[in-house]
Amino acid sequence: FKLLGIDDNDYIYLLSIDQPGNLFTLKNNTVKEKRLIENLNNVGIFSKDNKILLIYKDYALDLIKNEKIEIPPDAAIIDLGENYIYYKNINNEIIASKKVSLE
Repeated sequence: FKLLGIDDNDYIYLLSIDQPGNLFTLKNNTVKEKRLIENLNNVGIFSKDNKILLIYKDYALDLIKNEKIEIPPDAAIIDLGENYIYYKNINNEIIASKKVSLE
């Protein structure tokens, strides 16, 4: 398993290595949820505070909220707020833009 992060409610998010795409959420050593991540081509993982995201080229998948969020291609995410996403662009400038859900 690959540890992706732990949320504020002590749920542990694990991605199976043996069963690609299977995401497990555990609490107290018990599987609470199992989901399938269809796109396995993520380019990174963002885990900070109560945020766990799989980062793709032009979107991020929020694993806690199960929400797909649009991001500019090649952006380096710094943080995610309730309504804004903060990232560095290719010119190394810090940008805050309104969060757009792709759902």
